Amino acid sequence: IRLTGYYGNTGYNVIENNVINTTPGSGSTGISISSSNNNITNNTIYTGASNGLDLNNLISNNQVINNSLHTGSGSKAIVIAYQTDNNYFYGNLINSTGTGFWDYDGDNNLIVNSVIINAPSGDYRSGTGNNNTFVNSSFNTSNVIFDSTGDIKVQWYVDVNITNISGPLENANVS
Repeated sequence: IRLTGYYGNTGYNVIENNVINTTPGSGSTGISISSSNNNITNNTIYTGASNGLDLNNLISNNQVINNSLHTGSGSKAIVIAYQTDNNYFYGNLINSTGTGFWDYDGDNNLIVNSVIINAPSGDYRSGTGNNNTFVNSSFNTSNVIFDSTGDIKVQWYVDVNITNISGPLENANVS
């Protein structure tokens, strides 16, 4: 399916396996969601000067998994706004010549195994969003911008190998 954009304001939508290509100059967002409990999976989104994915307006519990977002100058690949909280982003490729991930005021969002590249206006930009966490995600940490009181956490997976003179210890507890 080839779409020119999607807007959803009812919950429990499944948007998957689409190529979304907005018309250059139209100002159309690739996907705009203002409802909770949606699954946005395996989509490829191309926009010119428009946003790739907008989640906004008091929504939560959306899953954004394995999407590829490509946006142009002056645009934002992913926007979370107006108390968009507790959403899960996994395995997304964010390629923007504008801003990669713009968080106006979302809290407790989790971004896992994702990549943000080519975002000169900020790989991650935050307003008042708090407790948003990047886990095992690649982005330029020196290209994080805070416009207000927001914060983020960056965490990485770690593998630990415990050994003694006899060799590796199984079921060791590290504290």
